[in-house]
Amino acid sequence: MIVHGVGSFGHVPVIKRKLYVGFRTAKQLPALSQTMIEVFDLRIAVTKALQKAGLAPVVFLPSNIILMTNSEITEYFSRGLQRYLDLGMTLLLGGDVCSDDQRGFSVCSGDKDIRIAKLVK
Repeated sequence: MIVHGVGSFGHVPVIKRKLYVGFRTAKQLPALSQTMIEVFDLRIAVTKALQKAGLAPVVFLPSNIILMTNSEITEYFSRGLQRYLDLGMTLLLGGDVCSDDQRGFSVCSGDKDIRIAKLVK
């Protein structure tokens, strides 16, 4: 399993677009969507590099498998990760913006994803 940061692909737009404050108004949603697209471009580049190195990566988006409350992971769905890992694939996760019960959405750094990585064997 590989957990990568998003560097300037994510950190700069999150700060510039003030997404770190959580959901305040629907006017933020296009900026959130655009940031996710920009980070996905990075995910594709990392995936291609891993394929070129002879690995078989499968991308998991934290926004699809993690739920947060007040910027902390409270739930995650790991069965799919475990199944692909059992097949011998390389799991790829990275920073993302995830649904948050209190804030609407929250930044979920790759550092937080590492906690989930440790739970999947």
